Amino acid sequence: MPNRYVYTVGNGHVGAIVKYDTETGRSWANELGDRVAGEAVFIPADGGTNEDDGWLMSILSERSGKGSQLVVLDAGDVAAGPVATVELPAARTSRIPRFLVR
Repeated sequence: MPNRYVYTVGNGHVGAIVKYDTETGRSWANELGDRVAGEAVFIPADGGTNEDDGWLMSILSERSGKGSQLVVLDAGDVAAGPVATVELPAARTSRIPRFLVR
């Protein structure tokens, strides 16, 4: 069965993490300003009943190279912004280590 929701990142002039609804064609974005997003990894919520019950994790890197953050978004409301942000001590790669994802 195909997924209803697809999550992508866009790193054009303004970076964004985007959620697409393949049934309705709607999309929602969390614009990142002057940051570049790595892959947005979906982590399902325990006991979730909807396909988008869970979180998206991504590492954001400053375009200036001065720093990075790990952000967690509510996959059901991507446009609302992060529910958690962790400042990383130095600029990091934009990949999330697989051991952080079940």
